[in-house]
Amino acid sequence: NLRTVHEFLWLKDCISPKIKFKTQKLHDLRKEIAQTLVVSENNFAYKKKLSFGGNKYELGVGGLHSEDESGKFISDENVVIKDADVSSYYPNIIISGNIIPAHLDNNFIEILKKITKERVGAKKLKDKAKADGLKITINSIFGKLGSETFWLQDARAFLSVTVSGQLFLLMLIESLVLAGIEVVSANTDGIVCRFTKDLEKEYSEVCEWWQKETGFELEYTDYSLYIRSDVNNYLVKKTDGKTKEKGRYSEEGDLKKGYKYPIVPHILYQYFVNGISVEETLKSCTDILDFCISQKTGKDFVLEYRTEKETLKLQKTNRFYISNNGGELVKVRQENGSEIGLYVGNKTRLLNDLDDRLTIDFYDVNYAFYAEEAGKYIGEIEESVDKKYLSDEPLMVAGEAVETEEEFDVTKIKIIQPKFGHSKGNYVFEKENMVVYRGLGSIKYLTPTTASELYKASKVAHTSFIDLLLYLDANCHVNSRQMESLIKMNFFDCFYKNGKLLKIFSEFNDGKNKYSSKLKQETQDKRLDILRELETSLPDIKISFLDQVNFESQTFGSIQTLYPELSHRYIYASQVDLKYAPRITARCLATGKIETLKVYKNTYYSDPFEQGAIIFCRVMEKKAPVKFVNGTYEEDTHGIPQWWITNYSIVKPEELDKFLEEKK
Repeated sequence: NLRTVHEFLWLKDCISPKIKFKTQKLHDLRKEIAQTLVVSENNFAYKKKLSFGGNKYELGVGGLHSEDESGKFISDENVVIKDADVSSYYPNIIISGNIIPAHLDNNFIEILKKITKERVGAKKLKDKAKADGLKITINSIFGKLGSETFWLQDARAFLSVTVSGQLFLLMLIESLVLAGIEVVSANTDGIVCRFTKDLEKEYSEVCEWWQKETGFELEYTDYSLYIRSDVNNYLVKKTDGKTKEKGRYSEEGDLKKGYKYPIVPHILYQYFVNGISVEETLKSCTDILDFCISQKTGKDFVLEYRTEKETLKLQKTNRFYISNNGGELVKVRQENGSEIGLYVGNKTRLLNDLDDRLTIDFYDVNYAFYAEEAGKYIGEIEESVDKKYLSDEPLMVAGEAVETEEEFDVTKIKIIQPKFGHSKGNYVFEKENMVVYRGLGSIKYLTPTTASELYKASKVAHTSFIDLLLYLDANCHVNSRQMESLIKMNFFDCFYKNGKLLKIFSEFNDGKNKYSSKLKQETQDKRLDILRELETSLPDIKISFLDQVNFESQTFGSIQTLYPELSHRYIYASQVDLKYAPRITARCLATGKIETLKVYKNTYYSDPFEQGAIIFCRVMEKKAPVKFVNGTYEEDTHGIPQWWITNYSIVKPEELDKFLEEKK
């Protein structure tokens, strides 16, 4: 018999006897899993959830996964971010546990040992092609244990690997948490931890203990930067400068799921790793393929390309990009004619044939669309809050981690841009005010060292902004580019508004009366007198609304400053799509909320506006959407109602500046 078939299994028969826990919570989890019955008709599926050490974990047939939220983690001179992966985890679980399909003999283990040893040797020799090829072979052997159609099938052997594997990892996680180490993420065969350097010894001791207890070997990688959207979408920069990208951060993507605009992950990489703005990356890209998307249509559908002049029925697989001018792509179900729009509200151009002689300008790419796509992910990261700063660390009671009972209503917490005197490299949570100050580490061009120096500077008394500039000149490494960014983002608004501060700094740094410690004392004193007089006499003003918006768009990928004194009817048009009824991607200036709004054609063309315009919506109405059925448009009563602007006025930036000043 070339397969071992089970109708049901008790998971207690799939747990290694080496697995032992120190806390009651995990001991109870092991007991609960052991008492679980799984059946073949449900593919032996099971699922358990666990909260431990400040993290949430999910256990199942696919292994252990932490439920990671968006975040940005930065190491510095005091903080370590370390990834520990178990070397050849699943094959070593099979080998060390002597897990053999019931219908096979010990030769199964011997063959697996040989292949695993050969792969480890290839990795040490840095023979990547061979190591990766053997990894696929080894993983296939494990995977086939659970395959109903393959001769290796034995569900008990398969589950003995996955169940024991996740519990072994929880042994490591438990001991690290008890040692005061923060576990940032866990995924199948490894964990990422963050800890201060004074805990490095404890981290090493726990890992050494675990390796001796289990017989497995850990491989370590240090990160200087760890960006993640979730456990399967992340970007890391290692301390040796190399990077690793997965999911939406990978320019290679997953070709099994189709080809999808590599420019977006490239923007994310450049923004987070090199501090290059979204706009700079977009404008420097000259390969139209980086903007392309592929679409493979199933047998039940026909893909149509519609313009105002014609409708084309397309082939099964197509390549296209988002353009400022073009047509609409629609999937039509052959059975009943129902339709599914692709990238609705955007114009597309087909690119099934490529002419290498054409330059990027020929294609009229809609850069705003790609900026918006990347901006969503950037905003998701930059606006995330490190949960470490939202709750206390787990308490230690009799050697067991106990979650704190105090909970915070996250909806009541305000997230504030970095401020002088409050912000450090990472987020700072001021519990008494329910305020989270963003860290300077989230701002491009700024470093953890700069953040630390600025925080120290804030603890020294400064009677004026000039005094602060003198202190920074003598004690810090903040350059002029960094200072200008800090001023524009209102970091120093405890002194004055950013317009006044920019004028003071410009004169101090590069003006007629610029200061330098290398000047003669007499010249220094004379210039400082003039600079102090300038600080006293200048009016306290902000930079213009337009300058503020442009700065924030380039630095953060979106507008950050809110104007709560304005009516919610003031919007900033971040994108204007004129295909069919004009569609506006609008950001409310008062709340920052993004909405998609529509405008009647005759209303829009009587007073047209472009991307970047400020609009005051005088009259708006909510309407049910329409759908295209059998050649005509009908009201879709089940669709989500849409807001239409029926009357508006275009606001000039200088008028808004004046209005905001009067509101003050």
